[in-house]
Amino acid sequence: IVVLDLIVCLLFVPLPLFPLMGTLCYGVFCQLGGNPHFLVIAVAAAMGYVGTAITLCFHFRYETILSIARREPEKEHGRKI
Repeated sequence: IVVLDLIVCLLFVPLPLFPLMGTLCYGVFCQLGGNPHFLVIAVAAAMGYVGTAITLCFHFRYETILSIARREPEKEHGRKI
């Protein structure tokens, strides 16, 4: 998430051009003559990594909850299942 913030808020700084479907690159990378297409790809990749990280966090969270629920079911209800 930090890498995505650095790319969008420091290097890219997109300014939307309404009503056009486009942006104007106003960041440090663009001011130094860099190619804005590279930054669009970097933003898309970083967003993919963030989505994957969030999905894995939910997966392992619910795996832990499920393993705890399977381990001690008789303590909850007072009987064996």
